[in-house]
Amino acid sequence: MAITTLREVKGKAVSRVKLGRMYFFKYIPEEPDDYYDMYPLVFVIRRKSAFFDGINYHHLALKRRMFLYDNMRSFFSDNPLEDESELLWKTFRRQLFNKKKLKAAEISFRQYRIKRVRSKLIEIDPSDWERTLLISSELFKSAKRKKLVSNPIWKMNERLIRSNQ
Repeated sequence: MAITTLREVKGKAVSRVKLGRMYFFKYIPEEPDDYYDMYPLVFVIRRKSAFFDGINYHHLALKRRMFLYDNMRSFFSDNPLEDESELLWKTFRRQLFNKKKLKAAEISFRQYRIKRVRSKLIEIDPSDWERTLLISSELFKSAKRKKLVSNPIWKMNERLIRSNQ
């Protein structure tokens, strides 16, 4: 498969998401909430015909991303990771809203309408998951489509995580 790059994120371009895999893509919601990430980096944990759900790491500061990733390792199919490794999505999804150590994942949980994806889906190889988390490829926009700085969003989400622990 050919390697594709979008905003410094590398992976293979695919047309469909698979459960338990990590993806990067361009996304513009029809009716945005207060803000949205135009370039989400998502572990997919549910897929339906019109949408998919996932954990978007971009809603977390880099240090918190790595902390969450480390807490999610026990939900990976292989250790060390291999080419076909995946997040054990069913087990993870069952525990997502019940475990305090996964509170950051709960805060980062988002739903994406397939018809609003505006690029190829870039599937990140498991050997690159950790490295990809450290790339600041997010682009937050307001409901009025104005560019937002990431830091205030990360701070707000960090407060939400800490207030519920």
